[in-house]
Amino acid sequence: MTRAARRTEFSGLTGTPIAQVGGLVGGKYRVVGELGSGAMGVVIRGRDEQLERDVAVKLIRPEQASRPSFQQDFLAEARVMAKIGHASVVRVFDFGWEDATPYFVMELVDGVDLETHHASIDYRMSKAVAVDTMVQICKGVEAIHEIGAVHRDLKPNNILVARDGRILVSDLGLTATRPGEKDVGVLGTPGFVAPEVVLHGPSTDEMAARADIYALGGLAYELLSGQPAFVGDDATAVLAAQLASDYIPLHQRQPSLGRGFDTIIDQALARDPRDRLPSAAQLWQRLEHALTLQQDPTVGRRIVVADDDVAVRRWLQRVLAHHLPNVEVESVRSGREALHGLAAADAAVLVTDVEMADLGGIELVQLLRGLPRFDDMAIIVITAAAGPKEWATLRSYGADGFLMKPLDAVPLVALVRSLMAEPRRNRVG
Repeated sequence: MTRAARRTEFSGLTGTPIAQVGGLVGGKYRVVGELGSGAMGVVIRGRDEQLERDVAVKLIRPEQASRPSFQQDFLAEARVMAKIGHASVVRVFDFGWEDATPYFVMELVDGVDLETHHASIDYRMSKAVAVDTMVQICKGVEAIHEIGAVHRDLKPNNILVARDGRILVSDLGLTATRPGEKDVGVLGTPGFVAPEVVLHGPSTDEMAARADIYALGGLAYELLSGQPAFVGDDATAVLAAQLASDYIPLHQRQPSLGRGFDTIIDQALARDPRDRLPSAAQLWQRLEHALTLQQDPTVGRRIVVADDDVAVRRWLQRVLAHHLPNVEVESVRSGREALHGLAAADAAVLVTDVEMADLGGIELVQLLRGLPRFDDMAIIVITAAAGPKEWATLRSYGADGFLMKPLDAVPLVALVRSLMAEPRRNRVG
């Protein structure tokens, strides 16, 4: 399903509101031209003749406004939207009715929507730009959630990219709803609408906001990889892929990302809302942390050093702490102490001697690689006696690096740093 095809939503597109260029809406907003249209209505560029400023006016389609209780819902939603005062959310200035057509008056953003922006630049965003974009989007969504509202239709063409660099969440007009209130009938967009909404309709409980988290996961996947998470020949095929959680892992779409973002995306796109990240804040914080680790993989990480030679152990701890100041280095004197320490807290790297009295390096590697929890922990083996045969054996068991004593600080630090960035790069099998 192409990005262009995605623009068609589930609601009908009949009954376009009428707003003539040069005419007035609400008696004071002069119509300059059309900015865009969708299932709920049309957005026009207007001029507030009283305050002498340019605005965007969203006119709701009359057939949408003819639904029972619409007027009550419209007033409630206008009040909700007016409460959101955040730099990453398009501001709402006014609302009213023009004959049978209700309208919102909003901040006019000098820019384009995210989908148009992508098409115009025709290149994949850098990781840093993608994460910064997601941080701004998530902060806007967080502001919406903080007042008890839910957007319900987050997608690339509902995100605006301003010329000054701001990223803003838009199109809240009768899309944002509060849990417990009547929904206004917008189902969502294939590729971004949460599976539970497709199966059961919009939620009105405390899980309602997690439908927005799902959409944010789809946005993050597309920004980081340059491609939609869910694809298909038509909307039905895309929805089927979503219901089956059928998407290519992010690192396979974009190998330069490594695996650091995969878990975050998987948690945002979890089929069951109970398994999803609970907030937009957690999503952007984890994305920022993953980016930080890729830019400097040592930040906040832990290394365990295991050697029964006290002089070697102290040298390793001193050298690693000096050259990698952002890591925590813990030293232990035996393989069993290493196992105990790793059971208490995960580590990014284990540096272990081959020969120790209680539990040698080969046995320690075998034990750890038998536990899935330690798959992403790099293991470096050091020795004064082993050679190619022992190294071949250790590699077959899952060791990632091998250094001979007496140790040199330069290759040691380089190996640790590289394995922190990509722990499985030397893994056999």
